[in-house]
Amino acid sequence: MAEKKKVRLKRFIPYCLFKELRDDDNTFKTTTMNKRNLLNIGLLLLIGILVLLVIYEPGIEAPTEDPLLLDINRDVVRQIRIERQGQETVAIALDSQGRWQMSEPIAIAASDYRMNALLGITEVKSLGNYPTDSEHLSSFGLATPRVTLTLNGQVKIAFGDNTALDQRRYVQVGDRVHLITDTLYYHLIGNYTTFIRQELLPEGSSVSAITLPDLAIRWKNDQWQIDPKPEAFSADQITRLIDAWKFASAIQVKPYDGKIGETIIIEFKDREQPLTFLLTASSPDLVLARPELGIQYHLAESSAEELLKLPKLEKAAVKE
Repeated sequence: MAEKKKVRLKRFIPYCLFKELRDDDNTFKTTTMNKRNLLNIGLLLLIGILVLLVIYEPGIEAPTEDPLLLDINRDVVRQIRIERQGQETVAIALDSQGRWQMSEPIAIAASDYRMNALLGITEVKSLGNYPTDSEHLSSFGLATPRVTLTLNGQVKIAFGDNTALDQRRYVQVGDRVHLITDTLYYHLIGNYTTFIRQELLPEGSSVSAITLPDLAIRWKNDQWQIDPKPEAFSADQITRLIDAWKFASAIQVKPYDGKIGETIIIEFKDREQPLTFLLTASSPDLVLARPELGIQYHLAESSAEELLKLPKLEKAAVKE
């Protein structure tokens, strides 16, 4: 009996030791896992903090946006005046119908495209500005500005030199000199003809007669008359010829070079004065001059076929 108890005791002691060792191992594993979890959580928190630092950059001020050069909205501009050294002064204003009209150096419709470019000055930003006085203006090319742009007779912008490295332009507004991107200056120094509307006929006009070198058409007695009258023609041909003139637009408008040529006369239902052009060249450009204004329109050579001839009769057209 005593022997059996000894055997049981021997078996019990290793089991207790094994159990104790196993419990210690589990405790170690649990402790290790807890440490690892805490380490992972700490790393996640650190990464989150770093991300927030990158995004919000505490202590660093957000860059301020460059201010506008002018305190005027483009929609309120009604008058534009451009004074240039050694060139004609250009004066342009909106008429009662909301159309831009040039009054200096000649009276003629102005180009909407060019006006939109000029009005871009109201959206230009000042990249830097400095107080100045008359003694320092010459260092910016502003003692005698090459160009002065005036809006509504009040807001005046004088254009000086550009910077050598980044090609920005010095301009003076009031008693301060500003730096701006140099996108407008070369519009301002172009020939005055670049400000002229490039379409040949007045906007919205209604043609009543066209006299060409070899052809004449006229609205008379409620119908179109043509001279010389071809053997067969249709009213559609005349409509297409008139439309070609209504929508014709020059590639360029230049000063008149003094050449003479054949006369073209366009008459209107809603205007007393006809328009008279001189056909001074047909190649490499079709050139239509208006000597009384001192300008000439340059169109593509292919335009001669559309503007100077009756279009071909369509086979399906009704002959008259």
